[in-house]
Amino acid sequence: MDSNPFKTVWGKRHRIMPYVKRQCRIGERWLAHYLKIVLHKNEKELLALHNRYLGERCFIIGNGPSLTWTDLDRLIPEYSFASNKIYLSYEFTHFRPSFYTVIDSYVFDHNRKEIDQIQSKKLFPSYFEEKMDGKGAVFFRSAGQNLGGFGAEPVFGKQIYGGYSVVFTQLQLAWYLGFRKLYLIGMDHTWHLPTDEKPEQDGYYQVLVGGGEVNHFHPNYRKPGEKWTLPQPKEQEIAYRHARAYIEAHGGIIQNTTRGGKLEVFDRVNFDSLFEV
Repeated sequence: MDSNPFKTVWGKRHRIMPYVKRQCRIGERWLAHYLKIVLHKNEKELLALHNRYLGERCFIIGNGPSLTWTDLDRLIPEYSFASNKIYLSYEFTHFRPSFYTVIDSYVFDHNRKEIDQIQSKKLFPSYFEEKMDGKGAVFFRSAGQNLGGFGAEPVFGKQIYGGYSVVFTQLQLAWYLGFRKLYLIGMDHTWHLPTDEKPEQDGYYQVLVGGGEVNHFHPNYRKPGEKWTLPQPKEQEIAYRHARAYIEAHGGIIQNTTRGGKLEVFDRVNFDSLFEV
């Protein structure tokens, strides 16, 4: 008799494996049932989005002045992420984003009526969940304006990093949803700031009051008197480098198709070339 227990088990593998497989199936059914009972409705929705679009490409749209209606028209059949006041483009184009995100509380509070009317799939940080009575969006946990890395799986207590940019938030969400080719457009990464106004400190944020400056695709993007968060381009670039490092290390593509602008963290590619047959 062979005293080696491994050889004994290996010799009986044909009888053992059906039992193992059966137990695994029972375990999978139990886990699925447990998750249905324990998980909050929102967490189920977030889990259901994981890798739903695996391998697809998407466009993440900044709201810079280089963004044109013609470019948005090209994106109508594409998967896309947009944010903040993208709805100001709706009177000029039939384009509507696949996904819509706001992370800035000032934008959310000042434009709640318009935001509520957006029909795109909304992906919002959980600090808006109470304000929305837990309805109308899928909510994810946010680590705030944290530069700790790239949050690729915002479930089971894990978080999305803010990175001082809604676009950085959307890069993490896009990866979680399975998109592996990510293209940026409208990311001018430059701002004209008022020279006669000192920012107010509001918690962690420095805040300005709108006075007619034009930093976006629409001349009336910022209402006079509307508070807005002071941009932090250096911190944003740190976050974008995190995104590029993670995405490229895991076999993805991230490129900047913006016409002009000053964002040079990502390799550039001609926007029109992506639509050539």
